[in-house]
Amino acid sequence: MPVELGIRPEHLKLANDGDALLPGCVSLVESRSEVTNVYVSVAGASEPVLARLAGQQATRWGDTDPAAVHVFGADGREIRPHRSLA
Repeated sequence: MPVELGIRPEHLKLANDGDALLPGCVSLVESRSEVTNVYVSVAGASEPVLARLAGQQATRWGDTDPAAVHVFGADGREIRPHRSLA
């Protein structure tokens, strides 16, 4: 059954190499005065994943708290309860 993951851009965090929940390749970095937007190409995703990091940040991809991940079915409705993704 196909599903979609929902993660708010501000819930993504940097991780050490090899420790990322969603490993990918940085495709674009937008440094703004208050945030850094990092667009990451992830295998299987049709569009880049956006990570919105506070302030000026390094451009390494990271992971997130699994509690911040939401799973959606093909009908667009969220699947609950959340299961651990780790």
